[in-house]
Amino acid sequence: MKKSLAMLLTIVSFSLVSCGESKQLLKMQVSPISPFVLDQDFTEDKKVYKANWISFKFQIKNEHSQKITIAGLRFTVTNNSSKAEKVFNIGVGQILTEEGIKVKEIFPNELLAKSNEEAREIYLDGLPKEENVQNANYSYSVKVEVRGWIGTTTEPVGRLSATYFFNTLQ
Repeated sequence: MKKSLAMLLTIVSFSLVSCGESKQLLKMQVSPISPFVLDQDFTEDKKVYKANWISFKFQIKNEHSQKITIAGLRFTVTNNSSKAEKVFNIGVGQILTEEGIKVKEIFPNELLAKSNEEAREIYLDGLPKEENVQNANYSYSVKVEVRGWIGTTTEPVGRLSATYFFNTLQ
C-alpha cells in the first residue's frame, strides 16, 4: 500500500511538472494586422523601394520580470503562391542600409521588465513575385524571429527566442 501511494505521488508530481504553464516572454504586434502589398516602386529620402513592398509598424512588449536584450530581428517573407522566400536581417545597433530594409529608428538593445516598446515603422521591399504575371494579387506570409537574451547587454542570464507570424492582404 505504501509503495502504491509513493508510486502514485511520483506519477502525479511528474505530470504536474510536465503540465507546467509556459508564459510568453514577449508579446509582438503588427499594425495594421494584415499590411497591404504595394506593387509600384516608391522613393523616400533618395532611397528607392522596389515593388512589391509592404510597410507596417512593429511593437515588442517585454512580459518578463527582468530586462531583456534584443540582438536582432529576422523577417522571412514567403510568397503564398510560388512559395519563394526573401529574408531580411536587422542587427540591433548597426546602421540599417541593407537593401530592402528601412527602420526609422533602431530598436533599443534593452527593454525594461514589463515594458512596452514604441512601435517602429518597417519597410520590406523587393518581395518575391511570379515571373511573367501581370496584374497579380500577391499575398505573403511573414515570419518574424526575435533573437536575444534575458538580462542586460553585459550580463546575459538566458537565451531569448521568440517568433511571430502574420499575413498580408491579398
